[in-house]
Parts: sequence; C-alpha cells; structure tokens
Amino acid sequence: MDASGLFEGLIDQNKHYDFLMCNPPFYSDISESSGVTNTRKSTRPSANSVNTAAHVESIYDHGGEIEFVKRMIDESRTFLTNVREIFICLVS
Repeated sequence: MDASGLFEGLIDQNKHYDFLMCNPPFYSDISESSGVTNTRKSTRPSANSVNTAAHVESIYDHGGEIEFVKRMIDESRTFLTNVREIFICLVS
C-alpha cells in the first residue's frame, strides 16, 4: 500500500455515498501471515478455512489491522460530507 490516503482515488469528492465498508488487511508482515508468529491458543480448534488473499491484500506493513483501522478513522474525517451515514470496518 502506498503512502497516499486510503480513500484517495476511491471516493469521488463530487459524489455522495450512503456508507463505506472495508475489510482491512489482517497482518503486519509476511511472517505473521504465514503463521510463524502464531498467537492462536493451543486449545482453540484449527481453522476450517483457507486464506485465499494475495499478500498485497492481506498485509499492511504499517502496523497491521489495528493501525489500518486507526488510519481509516483518521482519514474518514476528510470525507464526512461525501459519506452520508457511516464508515464500516470488518475486524477479525
């Protein structure tokens, strides 16, 4: 992800939207996405799904999911007049 804003090029400032929904990147680096830094408790059952996302889609190297959501909140203020209702972010 480049240094420009998360919404740059996605939100047309001449249009209005009812809401904006995002599924943020989950991991902060490749080792976390590969399970090398697994924080899953040993008592928790194994996942029944497979991650099919490309690394470019699932890694946000500026702090992972938490920092992505913080940045989304900060940058959403710029588009308050364009998004009528709410910014929604799915969090794992």
